[in-house]
Amino acid sequence: MYLAAPGRLFCREEGIRMSDRERFEHWAERAAKGDALHEPPKDLVERTLTTLRAEEAPASTPPVRTYSPLLRWGLAAAAALVVVFALWPLLRSPGPTLPDPAGGSTTRSAAVRELAPEGELASMPEAFDWAAVPDAHTYRIRILGVDDAVLIERVIDTPRWVPDDAALAALDTAVRYGWTVEALDAEGRATAASARGWFRVRP
Repeated sequence: MYLAAPGRLFCREEGIRMSDRERFEHWAERAAKGDALHEPPKDLVERTLTTLRAEEAPASTPPVRTYSPLLRWGLAAAAALVVVFALWPLLRSPGPTLPDPAGGSTTRSAAVRELAPEGELASMPEAFDWAAVPDAHTYRIRILGVDDAVLIERVIDTPRWVPDDAALAALDTAVRYGWTVEALDAEGRATAASARGWFRVRP
């Protein structure tokens, strides 16, 4: 016989507490063996069937949202337009202006070429030469030391500079120096610049 208990049922014949499902399975097992058992309570059968249906019911899945090919194409085109409009200001912006080392801006429409001397030298250079730049009013030559610090700077009228005694005294042997030349207009603005040359006097 079965007795009710809070949240469980008690089977007096077996001396154990059982849930509805366990109680129903226990009854079915004994009925299959031919034991003389009374009919299970109707409410027990209904609760057991409700539990089994809930366990066997497939888990509900959220509906899958589908889009037509035309809608997918429209979304892709809109995303592409957003990227284009975001990058458009950057694509149209002009490149940075090269600063003039002495201040202001430089329009480098030409280059100063054919710098000499270049490379290893047996003695201190007697002169620095470069190709003339059309319409250049003057030239600015700089001798660069460690970390490109400007050691010597001169502004001259011709594409040839003969270093004076003060300039030669500032140079040492076994040191690698860089040097650059800029062509200046009548207002002192750089209109052309050379690549960085270098020289080193062997000790």
